Amino acid sequence: MQNDRGVMFYMYVFIEGVSQPIGYYQINKVSSVNSQLTNTMQVVDAGVSTVDRHVLPSPAEDGSYGSNGDAMFGFTPDDVYLETDMHYIVSTIPLTFKEPVNRLGVVSTDEIKHILELSKKAMK
Repeated sequence: MQNDRGVMFYMYVFIEGVSQPIGYYQINKVSSVNSQLTNTMQVVDAGVSTVDRHVLPSPAEDGSYGSNGDAMFGFTPDDVYLETDMHYIVSTIPLTFKEPVNRLGVVSTDEIKHILELSKKAMK
């Protein structure tokens, strides 16, 4: 179920020490920013012979090296990339809290829809 992009989760984000969430996102699979889709090491040729090869760390998918910190990421139903290091709860159904909880990350205006389309083109 976690690998099915068609399944949406409710991710409630919290400020530490406060029991009421500040809001929620609908999001697909929640992943750690430290998860890596490719090999963590790479063989690099330093010369003309196979003796001149070195094993070096590979960059992450975003091109950076090293840890990305303790955060998570995912995509909203509108394909908006979301990353946060806030405390959160993920559920397959809406949860009930003392006060109503606002949905965050909704693409609702033409201006935001235009920015989203530009972002999608830039990421291709």
